[in-house]
Formats: sequence, C-alpha cells, structure tokens
Amino acid sequence: MLNKVRQPYDLETLWRIAEREWNERPKLFRLPEIQAEYDEHVRVLSDHGIDISDRIMERLFKFDVDKRIIICRNSFPYNVAPGIKHLVVWQKSSMSEIDVKNLVGEKIKLCSAGGKVIRYAMFRNPREHNSIVGVAHWQLFVECDDKCVEKIVDVVHI
Repeated sequence: MLNKVRQPYDLETLWRIAEREWNERPKLFRLPEIQAEYDEHVRVLSDHGIDISDRIMERLFKFDVDKRIIICRNSFPYNVAPGIKHLVVWQKSSMSEIDVKNLVGEKIKLCSAGGKVIRYAMFRNPREHNSIVGVAHWQLFVECDDKCVEKIVDVVHI
C-alpha cells in the first residue's frame, strides 16, 4: 500500500497514483491538524445549513460564469513533500479528461518561461474518496515556488 506510514507524498509517488486506473487510486491523507481544520470547516458549514458543493460553485463561478475550470490552492492540502504545491482544479461543466488536462497544461506553461521545466501530477480521485462529491474536481500537484503558483491559480482560497 502506498504511503502506509503517512510520509509526505513526493511527486514520483503522485505520478504513480495518477497512472493507476481511477478505481484503483488509494485514499490520500492530510496531516492530522489539517484534517481537523477541514472537519471543523465542514461542521461549521453544516451547522449553518450550507452545502459545501453549493458554496464552492457560488464562490468560484458566481462572477465568472464563462470559466470552464478554476484552479485554486487547496485550503486543506494533502501531506505533500516540501516544494510541492497542492492545487485543486474545479470543473464547472461536463468536459473530457483531455480538455481539462489541456487547459491545465496551458496554465502550467505560464511558469515555464526561460525553458524552466515545471513538473506536475494531476488526477481525479475515485468518487468514494472525494470529500466533495457535488462538484467535479481534480487534484493538481505542482513542483514549483509560490511565484509560479500565483501564475497558475485563478483564486487563492475558496
């Protein structure tokens, strides 16, 4: 089993996960303190009768209805190795996997000026591992600095 001792995920491990069939991808983990923050966030929303999927759609796509995808930092990232940024690609409508990957690839190219190669891994979690099932989304792990991330993301946090 990958990462059974809960070591930070390096990019090579994330690539191996991405190469697996959708239904064979393991559940990824956050650091316990990040998971506790996420659980509290979901609890507070629930206590106020707010559906997390509706909140995401409203926050992300309310002011830019023509956007097909929106990339943002994961507010509750998985346990990744230093130097890897965990982003989320939110998908508004039904799109093919290749279309999503092409749009993300174009954003990644923004960081590749001067011949710098930006390594990344991207995949969708199996539905049973999604903490937010009402909105199609992808996990995007980019090996880069904060300056690069600023060029990739559409919004910082949701």
